[in-house]
Amino acid sequence: MKEDCKKRLQHDLRHYAALPPDPDFLEVIPVPNFWLSLLGGLGTSLIWLVGSVIGSVVVLILCKIYWYFYDLFSHGWFIDQALWTRRIALVLAIIIVGGIFFFSLISVVPHFVVKRANGKKPAENQRRKKEYEEAVEGALRKAEPIKAEKDYQLNIQIRELEGKMRKVEFEIENVMKQRHKASK
Repeated sequence: MKEDCKKRLQHDLRHYAALPPDPDFLEVIPVPNFWLSLLGGLGTSLIWLVGSVIGSVVVLILCKIYWYFYDLFSHGWFIDQALWTRRIALVLAIIIVGGIFFFSLISVVPHFVVKRANGKKPAENQRRKKEYEEAVEGALRKAEPIKAEKDYQLNIQIRELEGKMRKVEFEIENVMKQRHKASK
């Protein structure tokens, strides 16, 4: 019984507190990291850059071949090849740069979509968490005198039990002494 009292003395404050129920948090979708998304988009843009540069080189080679045969069979018609080469190169550069921007920007769209979908839910969850923590703190403050009273009662009970144990031990010693005397 003494051991049971000592175990109850070790209970923490939460054992005596009337804690509020856990808060109901709103479901929040995890927001993808902006910088990691952008990094993935830049990686895709790099692949686009390599592929489109190779494609541009192939297009320019095909244009040169076309102009070579055009010069052979044009019968005097003249096309300014340098002008058309610059125009084609400009269009290809616009396609390359546009692809890089497209892939870079499209990769961060999920970040903003999820942030917008979550709306004010994260702030509401923070507010609920703060209210819960304040309620727990208040319940623990209210439980302090209750625990102190219980601890006081348990200490008194332990002392009483120890006194009874000493009395019983003394009685046992007396009985043993009397038996010892009686046996002689």
